[in-house]
Amino acid sequence: MINLGQASFFSAGAVGVPGDRRFYIQLETDTTTRWFLCEKAQVQALADAGLELLGRNDLADSGSGDAAGFAPPGDVVWRVGQIAIEFNDSTSLLEVVLVPVDDEAEAVQFEITPNLMGAMAAEALEAVTAGRPACPRCGLAMDPEGHRCPTTNGDLRGHQP
Repeated sequence: MINLGQASFFSAGAVGVPGDRRFYIQLETDTTTRWFLCEKAQVQALADAGLELLGRNDLADSGSGDAAGFAPPGDVVWRVGQIAIEFNDSTSLLEVVLVPVDDEAEAVQFEITPNLMGAMAAEALEAVTAGRPACPRCGLAMDPEGHRCPTTNGDLRGHQP
């Protein structure tokens, strides 16, 4: 596992149009900036878990009003398979581990401040919710022209966003 140390910048966001977006985690340390390709659900889970950890440690107001500033990706290191996050009581930092899908790539570990986590979570959740609206019947994403909802056997009459 590669230990990148403490991050000076941490963000997550999406590039592309709703229905055809790619999600990334952006990380900057003193020596490098890295982008990791991930799934929308992973970005949401990371933001939710980070906010939960902040709340449990009486740091719920961390990062409020601080925009992280996600930038379009440069060279992507690899696709994320798993993410782990925990709060370190002794350093008051959040420790994050990103594990790649590819077995030959090496996982990375880094620490972030509660303020970076709060700002990243706010920006990430905004990116996640900016996608296509969810179908009120089945919860799947709807295209602007509607979608073939499984609960209606594909009947689109009266089922527009």
